[in-house]
Amino acid sequence: MACLLVLRRYCAMFLLLGLSLTVGLAHADPRAFPAGTKRGVLTASAYPDIVIDGKVRRTQPSTRIYDEVGLLVLPATLPSATLTVNYLANDYGDIERIWILTTEEVKQDISKQIKQN
Repeated sequence: MACLLVLRRYCAMFLLLGLSLTVGLAHADPRAFPAGTKRGVLTASAYPDIVIDGKVRRTQPSTRIYDEVGLLVLPATLPSATLTVNYLANDYGDIERIWILTTEEVKQDISKQIKQN
């Protein structure tokens, strides 16, 4: 019985912590993307390839994919749905970084999202 009470307290604590984190993320500063960032529609395919705007693109072993809140996403866990993303390619056309956009970021013009040096 005592274990059940302790378990309830921990569950309540984690629930409150999770809610406080989501409220904090809702008011986070907008992300700024590096120069050379482009916008496209991503469709997952067989790794290491991805499809952006209907064109097959290669990723690198060092490619980083960030979700809507900035956490790293493994390529194997990408949803099968199409996603609007910002991406950065290197001089050879390989994709270096991908950012999955929130609905608010999709509405913004990409030129306003690129950080100015």
